[in-house]
Amino acid sequence: MKPLTKPAFLFALSLLGSSALLVACAVDSTVDPGAASGTTLRDGTGVEWVVDVDPDTGTAALAFPRSPLAPLLGSGSDAAGVAARFLAQYPSVFGVQGASDLEPEEVTTDSTGAVHVVLLQRAGGQKVEDAPIAVHFDARGAVHHVTGPFYPGLDALVVAGGVSAADASSAAKTRIERVVPGATAVVGTIVTGVRLDENTPRYVHTVSVTANRALWEVWVDVKTGDVVRHAPRHHDVAASGAGVRQQRSFEIDEAKNGTYGLTRTAAAGKVGLSIYAASTEQLIVSKDPNVWEASAPAKTRGLAVEAYYKFDRILGWWKSELGWNSFDNKGTTLDVLVGGTEGGPTNASWAGDHIEVNEGTDTVPPAVDIDTMGHELTHAVVDFTAKLRFSQNCGEEYDAMNEGISDVFGELVAAGTVGGDRAVLSDEFGADAIIRSLEDPAFRKGKPGPNASKGADHMSVRQGECHADAGVIDLAWYLMTYGGSHPDPKRNFTLQAAPLGLDASRKLWWQLLRHELRGTKAIAVMARRTLLAARNAGIPVEAPACAWMAVGALGAEELSSKYGVSCTSGTDAGAATDAGSSGDAAPLVDSCDGRSDGTYCSEVDPRASFQCAGNQNTGARYCLEGQACAASGNDVVCR
Repeated sequence: MKPLTKPAFLFALSLLGSSALLVACAVDSTVDPGAASGTTLRDGTGVEWVVDVDPDTGTAALAFPRSPLAPLLGSGSDAAGVAARFLAQYPSVFGVQGASDLEPEEVTTDSTGAVHVVLLQRAGGQKVEDAPIAVHFDARGAVHHVTGPFYPGLDALVVAGGVSAADASSAAKTRIERVVPGATAVVGTIVTGVRLDENTPRYVHTVSVTANRALWEVWVDVKTGDVVRHAPRHHDVAASGAGVRQQRSFEIDEAKNGTYGLTRTAAAGKVGLSIYAASTEQLIVSKDPNVWEASAPAKTRGLAVEAYYKFDRILGWWKSELGWNSFDNKGTTLDVLVGGTEGGPTNASWAGDHIEVNEGTDTVPPAVDIDTMGHELTHAVVDFTAKLRFSQNCGEEYDAMNEGISDVFGELVAAGTVGGDRAVLSDEFGADAIIRSLEDPAFRKGKPGPNASKGADHMSVRQGECHADAGVIDLAWYLMTYGGSHPDPKRNFTLQAAPLGLDASRKLWWQLLRHELRGTKAIAVMARRTLLAARNAGIPVEAPACAWMAVGALGAEELSSKYGVSCTSGTDAGAATDAGSSGDAAPLVDSCDGRSDGTYCSEVDPRASFQCAGNQNTGARYCLEGQACAASGNDVVCR
């Protein structure tokens, strides 16, 4: 019997998870809540507008004119100031009472000449990280669209006194040491301010904690001292393959005192990269630049070289194709630890400030496919662009968005470095190694490998687990990029519009990730912003619109009335609201109510175990095909 590794909040590709589906406030379906806001904007600009009102705040979540506006930006204009004044001109629509309500966060100009201004709300004199409102200008300098919402009344949450930062640090350390059994947690930075817990604003101490080399974020309520949220700043993917024995050629720094390292200092046209041994956290070195880790076990021999070779190509793709310099766009050296076992031997993970590629097993080699490694680096890029967070259980829509975006860019990296039309994650070593298919997330057509999760391919069948639910994003990308049909014949959908192709798809999805997704929590909102990003970049919107309809993120009536798109094939199976999916399918979730902290066999899937910490289900892990979870004393095993 082989013991089942207890999860340390590094998720495997599983079917289980916890999902807290949010339900939008009920409104009179006969009244468009954005009509009054649209009228206000029309009266002020002379142009008809489409406005989606956020049901929680009553302010605009999305607003765009139906025809072009007059330019507001000129040469040398203060774009942030112009954006803030435009918003403040319409307080009943955007909620902004004055430009002082906002703080400029970022102003960027994309490859088309469009200007994107991100402003953060202020509360108690401090910026609110989770409350961005963005004004997107077209290349002429006219407002193209606005994304929100604005959260009124945040100043009232800021209180004097309360729990000290020292006490908050102690509470955060205790929580993470309970969630990660056996770990010694180390407290890092502490920032006090208003944060948005889902859509609920709170005044908290945000504490950064490291445990087992992975970063966590813990929120401690300033008034009560309660831990109101703990979530990882890391994520992972498990993979399988058949060997890392190929000879590779690459460039490294010159020897120091006769010793070479698997490292390269950032230089002209190159991004810094260093490979470390997970067991020692020391740089991997050799006296011979053509011989590395000669004494390593057979199953990991070549892993360090493979990681260096592929991350070098991945970093080069991001810089040459998208102009993004390392994971943070600051040229910071990427550190990669190889050969560890944290979170399971077959995992690869973004750990918040570095990447880990684990050792594999005697039968399952390490995660060395270039799209898998590209997937992990994309998680890092997301941290510095869209800043999508992870929930405690990896069961929310924004978790699936993070995973789906990373799947998409993993395939874009592979297409740009290896070539071909890519749509399968981790297929470098054959069909049995496949993790996910973006063309067919539920694997109706292909043979899934032993580690593959069955993915959702429509909003109505979301499973409440981030890797599976990434299939909604994966399939939408596949259809808009390559065309074809929904793999489920019951959906009766074939894309009639011309697909984008890889070049336009790469351009669109980079615009989406770089400029449009900050503060986004729902797949439907992501879908709408895809269409506006396409329109602003001069990319046809028909294929993206109909692809999002095919997976249930947007409905036919909305596409027709607001975006002028008619999808001539398939049925409108129901679109998601801003805050949750349509349909009445409920995810299968093991409850931790009344359970002590520990690991338990699942009651809904015989192959799975799940871990409870603080009455929360903190993740699932699976036995191999043909095995089942079984209790063994105070532990669980696979038999």
